[in-house]
Amino acid sequence: MCLDQDDFLEVNSGLQALEPHHPTNQSLLTFQNNLTMSMKEALEIETHNIGEIMKEKDTLIKHIMRELNRIDDFKEKEWERQ
Repeated sequence: MCLDQDDFLEVNSGLQALEPHHPTNQSLLTFQNNLTMSMKEALEIETHNIGEIMKEKDTLIKHIMRELNRIDDFKEKEWERQ
């Protein structure tokens, strides 16, 4: 899986960026930030071409990406609501 780490450095940006000081948004944005930092760390895991480690790393990255996509969906709905 080829991912660019820079893709995960811009938290809460783009068209559906939420107001970070709004009480409804703070926990969501904190969660998004934590996931983004976890993704950065996961991408840096050295696998040493060991199959089991590579598989676990890939599974972890896919799980984090699913959660980040869910957050983006929620942010879009919340942005439209606000």
